[in-house]
Amino acid sequence: MRFEKSAGLILFRREKNSWKYLLLENKGWWGFPKGKVEKGESELEAALRECREETGIKKLKVIPGFRESEDYFYRDVYDGSNELVKKRVVYFLAETSERKVKISFEHQNYKWAGFKEVETFFGSRSTKRVVERVEKFLSGKPSLEKWF
Repeated sequence: MRFEKSAGLILFRREKNSWKYLLLENKGWWGFPKGKVEKGESELEAALRECREETGIKKLKVIPGFRESEDYFYRDVYDGSNELVKKRVVYFLAETSERKVKISFEHQNYKWAGFKEVETFFGSRSTKRVVERVEKFLSGKPSLEKWF
């Protein structure tokens, strides 16, 4: 069994009195911008790089104090090995004012979705828990400073 570590950003923007989260579609699966942590790179550096590569969004602000992770197993069918992989994804939280997304070649679609809708896109209970923690974290902040 192989171990893989990825990092990503849960990217949100404000819309009226709620938050909209960015989801990307990859081969029928929806998720947040994320990718493998490269050698010599911190988790946050990897998350920022992957977000920029996958969305084209450069104007963002990482929200201090949020770091969540999820672990899961999958079979690597893409390389033909069918090897069992244990994967850990570390998520950071970031805000943007940008609405337009320029998806990378590896994605087919994107969507800005509210909390209730986001939950319907994920089958994994661990991912749903991460999203619930984001909502609680953001709701516990009286107001994030305006920065753009």
